[in-house]
Amino acid sequence: MPRPRGRPNSSNVAVRKKVENVYRSRHGNGGTSYRINEKGEICIRLPGGIERSESSLRHPLLERASQETSQQSKTSHIKAFFTFLMIRDVQFNASAQIDYNVLWDYGLYLCEVEQDGPVREDEMLFRSKVTSGKALLNYMGSALNITTLSGLIANPNSEVRKLGTDALKRILPTITPEGATVITNKTWAKLLKLTSRRENACWWLLLGWRLRQFTNIESITFMKEDGTRMAWVTMMRTKGRMVDLPPSKLHCRCDMYEDRQCLICTFALPDLLNHIDLAELVRLGISSHSFRRTLAVAIDLALTRFRIHPDPVAINRRCLWFEADKVIPASNLTMMKYYARDSSAFRWEDLPELVRFAAMEIIAPPATRIVVRGKSWTLVLGKSH
Repeated sequence: MPRPRGRPNSSNVAVRKKVENVYRSRHGNGGTSYRINEKGEICIRLPGGIERSESSLRHPLLERASQETSQQSKTSHIKAFFTFLMIRDVQFNASAQIDYNVLWDYGLYLCEVEQDGPVREDEMLFRSKVTSGKALLNYMGSALNITTLSGLIANPNSEVRKLGTDALKRILPTITPEGATVITNKTWAKLLKLTSRRENACWWLLLGWRLRQFTNIESITFMKEDGTRMAWVTMMRTKGRMVDLPPSKLHCRCDMYEDRQCLICTFALPDLLNHIDLAELVRLGISSHSFRRTLAVAIDLALTRFRIHPDPVAINRRCLWFEADKVIPASNLTMMKYYARDSSAFRWEDLPELVRFAAMEIIAPPATRIVVRGKSWTLVLGKSH
């Protein structure tokens, strides 16, 4: 099957126009240092009438990114930094440079820490909320590097750079890490009502991957292996990986049920599986990791509820948690436990039935059967058919 293609993503232009509206509302006609071009990029008007677009400024940094996925991450970091510059109407001096302290103001902005009062509500629409020290330093590192490589700031010596970084680290304990939204029955019902692609939403939930991995799907083919039907999912290289992952195999588990089919035999394959309407998800508070986190929580609850001894390799292979730069599934449950660290805050019955079946099909040992009678779920050992 040819790789499905979604509609061109116009959200960047729309979001940047909102940034421009906030910029104009704050600075009126006096705000002439920034504008949004037809591509949705922020353009900076430097002294002397020179205009630099966002893409031209990020070019030196992206040249140094070794992977396509690293380039994607750095592009996101750069967009966040230039949004900050525009919202705050940061001015450049006669040498077309900004003051070094702007970088550390940006760090405080990422941490949602203000020195002179509460965070402005209009800024919260565009702020890239950072909830870990590693993420903060990644965003800050990209901002420092792009300004230095593009000549927008005097090259700071290592001592000054270290002082600023250490100052940011000291405020990190004030950041409370938050997990992605877990999709409950209530949220799932709203999504199915809102979305124009119900089949896509069902496949996203049963696969339980990050949204970026859905957009990287090249093809899904149904075939038989050892007489058993399975879905063969191939993907392009995903975030942070130097090697291609092997195809993901989803085997038919119809033998586990009395009066129903397994998930891959139930849902038709959409024509545009990798099409994602982010606006629909954002309206419900669903983030890029929500589907993965929901499946991890379901797996953790199922392991406890049915007292199943987990097979880490099987879980990690299905959830695409592999050893770094290898095609070997991780041999521990570190990633699952990270995503499901607060699973006790959720009830099994609160999760969509679809994701509960997905979890059971992943962890249930061979020769077992799932019996569902209303709200009662029973795992019967040694009685598959």
